Amino acid sequence: NNLLLDAANTTGLAYVNGGKVSLRSTGNINLMAGSVVDASSGGTLGLDGRLAGGKGGDVTLGAFGALGLDGEVRGYGVNGGGTLALQARKVQIGDSPVAADDDTLKLAGGFFNKGFSAYDITGNEGLIVTDGTQVDVTVPVYRLGAPASSIATGSDPARALERWTPMLYQEDPTKSLLTQRRGAGLSLNAGYVDSTAEQLATTALTVGQGAVINVDPGQAINLRSVGQLNMDGTLNAWGGSVALGGVTAGSSKDVNPIGHGRSIWVGEHALIDVAARAATAVDVLGRTYGLVRDGGSINIGGTLDLQTGVATASDLFVVVREGARLDASGTQALLNIPGQGMVRQASNGGSISLASNNGLYLDGSFVARAGGAGAAGGSLAVALESPDYDRFIAVDRVLKGRELLISQVHQRHDLAATAQEAADSLEYGHGRLGVDQVSAGGFDNLALMSNGVMSFDGDVSLNMGQSLRLFGTAFGLSENAADNSRVNLAAPYLLLAGVNTSGRDGYVRPVIVLPVPSQRETAAQFNARANLIDVRDSVLFGVKGSLRQADDSLLDVERRGFDQVNLTSEGDLR
Repeated sequence: NNLLLDAANTTGLAYVNGGKVSLRSTGNINLMAGSVVDASSGGTLGLDGRLAGGKGGDVTLGAFGALGLDGEVRGYGVNGGGTLALQARKVQIGDSPVAADDDTLKLAGGFFNKGFSAYDITGNEGLIVTDGTQVDVTVPVYRLGAPASSIATGSDPARALERWTPMLYQEDPTKSLLTQRRGAGLSLNAGYVDSTAEQLATTALTVGQGAVINVDPGQAINLRSVGQLNMDGTLNAWGGSVALGGVTAGSSKDVNPIGHGRSIWVGEHALIDVAARAATAVDVLGRTYGLVRDGGSINIGGTLDLQTGVATASDLFVVVREGARLDASGTQALLNIPGQGMVRQASNGGSISLASNNGLYLDGSFVARAGGAGAAGGSLAVALESPDYDRFIAVDRVLKGRELLISQVHQRHDLAATAQEAADSLEYGHGRLGVDQVSAGGFDNLALMSNGVMSFDGDVSLNMGQSLRLFGTAFGLSENAADNSRVNLAAPYLLLAGVNTSGRDGYVRPVIVLPVPSQRETAAQFNARANLIDVRDSVLFGVKGSLRQADDSLLDVERRGFDQVNLTSEGDLR
């Protein structure tokens, strides 16, 4: 629309945004060479000579068989784009010395620059980002081209608009303003809700060793698999979010009760980096200005609701290998603050969440440090959930009670080198975390949840800078802990809460039946000190009860409690 040439012609003003294109098939889809699927926007050149742009639209190309992309797909916009969703039987991103199946959708690492603001890529039976592949997700946009003022309303927008990729930050030294360009998020999926039980066992999402996926600061990377998920590369979403999780298929209800060894496997070469990065520039007076954002979020397996204590977790084990690094730290920069001069600004650490319905093997490095003085360390949440299983097909392997073991020094797991080799050794109900891991990560907030027992493995001393939240059916000593163990906890805010789970007819949940306090003799002490302490629900110290087995028998379970429980609040105790 060119109102400079014809101010009365406003017929196209309502149609500057790109529309939607959706092509789906239970067989194959093939875009031949020379074909174009275009959901790009238009724009309006106003009477003041300024461009009022539209937004690119959405394109969905989904096939249960092969998806051929020899044609071109576009979704450019003046104000960003929509979503490009691609679905094929298998997807390979990057090159590989091993020949892919003929019906595999092959995408280059540089594919993700078609103007869309979100990419959602699904391999129904598997997706791989090959070793060493670099994926840069960017959003080229439209701007006015040189001849735009002379092109009439209704013409092809490509004649008046030109594509360009702005610099990451646009500087305005006159207003001391730093503006970040529009970015795009990336979702990679292996499997879908209609995956069969056989496909759950064979479908995998893999980010290979040396592979790097980059999105702009503040954007999101999401990896989800209905089966195995292997991540041994680098995910960069500075100040943004990264999530690794499962896909719940309809067939999962028949597969999960019989057990498996599939996992979210974060390998020893993996780096997940959502740490903040400061951005600065210099204004016309030589003063430094810029942006100092908080660290981002990392979610592996699920999340924990800090209000209810309920975890939303995947039906995959979570394995973070020694050598893997998860970083959600804050940052700092020296900025000129009006009326204060040069001031060092520091940002808070972000959040890391680790959750599973099956088991947790956490040997890697988790970091969410404050960016500097005056800022807060981030938050760590670890949750071990107990799901419902069909009682008529559940086996004893999945019905093991959940027990999150807390020790002063973390004990490394001795697992096989690969997810496939380790699968049979992964134990349902297992979880272990060391205080040294929490301290090394610079966290000021910690939330731990076990829909079962939370056991302390001997002497434990834990001091958090802001808050400590513990959710569990019972709190006690591990089987190997000394009778005179001392548990000392301290934080400005402390929450001790029970976990309440209701049952469903026809289902069994591996939780302790009719739990009561243990009467086993102990000289241990549990000492907790805070400015404010909340105690809610049914909180047990030590527990005795039973776990229902596959043959409907009951297996006795008991964990010792404490001779003394001392809760000391310098403020309220509620």
